Amino acid sequence: MTDRDGSTGGAEGRAVAPSGESDGLGATNPGFVAAALAAVVAFAATAPASWLATAAAGGGALALAAGARRGRGPLVRAGSVALAAGAVLAGLGGAAPVATALGAWGALVAWDGASYALAVDAQVGTATDRGVALAHVRDATLVGALGLAVAAAAFLAGAGGTPVVAGVAIVAAVALVLALVLD
Repeated sequence: MTDRDGSTGGAEGRAVAPSGESDGLGATNPGFVAAALAAVVAFAATAPASWLATAAAGGGALALAAGARRGRGPLVRAGSVALAAGAVLAGLGGAAPVATALGAWGALVAWDGASYALAVDAQVGTATDRGVALAHVRDATLVGALGLAVAAAAFLAGAGGTPVVAGVAIVAAVALVLALVLD
């Protein structure tokens, strides 16, 4: 297996990941960039709600980015869970439904982008076409946007209110945690 610079590793003091594992994503990897942007969106949407939401989302964004850069899937998942927890805490703290949903959406897209990019890097290496990761993140973002539109329509059609939004956010967070754990 070769390193990012084409060497066989070790000579520069950098270990090469075993076969089937990623040695991390470069800062210009489209999956990393998309995941980082989605994490920033999730943080920006949820942070104003409360200091707990700020701490959870901020820590989650940092953990996700560190996990993606180092090729650590469990750290990416933990960061994603913390981002989702930030969205839940924002909803419980009285954040607008749009902010809560945007935070959850950002957490999901960040997890998906980073996890997919790490999987592709582990299976194919860094020589893969960047269009594959971009297409995957684009599709995940569009599916998430469609989900947000459906949720917004349901919210506007119903009675609305903070308790309903908080309940939906909790259910969404539990579903995300289960998806990440069963991954």
